[in-house]
Amino acid sequence: MKGDSRQSLDDANLPKGYKKYQELVRQGAPLSSFGLHTTRAQVFRFANRFRVASAFHGITLRGYSEPTNRAYGALFRVVLTHSVAEKYLQITRLELPIWKNDSAR
Repeated sequence: MKGDSRQSLDDANLPKGYKKYQELVRQGAPLSSFGLHTTRAQVFRFANRFRVASAFHGITLRGYSEPTNRAYGALFRVVLTHSVAEKYLQITRLELPIWKNDSAR
């Protein structure tokens, strides 16, 4: 919905440069030119996970204390952030040594 305030809010939470990426891909740029080794659908999933994590401002659980609400909100933020990082590593084929399955141990 162009011109909709929701659209501009959503755009603000997308990864920096994502709109330019979309424009270039529509013009025929291969994903590999961005250092991506995946499908457009996977990049879209990454962008949407990023958008949700960026938009997250806590949770409210009725009947629970404020410290408990904050704790669950912090835990959920970690889950969201991990999901974004995991998808980013997938689409770029980067590996973090701590996430690597090290059989030498």
